[in-house]
Amino acid sequence: MTRLDFCTTTATSTAAAITSVGTSYAAAKVLAVDLLLQGRKHAHVVGLDAHLSSISSATTLTLRVSADTAGDVPIVPDTTATIAAGITTATVGLGSTATDRPYDLSGLTDDKVYIHFYTDAGTVTVDDVDVVVRSVL
Repeated sequence: MTRLDFCTTTATSTAAAITSVGTSYAAAKVLAVDLLLQGRKHAHVVGLDAHLSSISSATTLTLRVSADTAGDVPIVPDTTATIAAGITTATVGLGSTATDRPYDLSGLTDDKVYIHFYTDAGTVTVDDVDVVVRSVL
């Protein structure tokens, strides 16, 4: 019997916040996340957590994870999260999704993925995104 050892990591985007995310994808409104896979190319994207501010009328956030900055090579299909707004400050919140599906990340260059967004209504600012990945060591 072969034993598999798994590693779960959380990688966070490091670029400046993406402001005025609206009701359709915009190729220029993208955050890069270095997954730090270190040669591990078969992984489960366990979840996506988008930290939000300046929430205005939006109740859901749709995220797409792609292998390219234009969003034309999706790795994780569009996934929609209900925005959990702050209890005392409704203009800040979190859009969180769980995927836990295997994805072949062998086509990635330099371990980076690119995340695009859109809302159901209004606008938000995406301050950063955490990508939780489980991979085989």
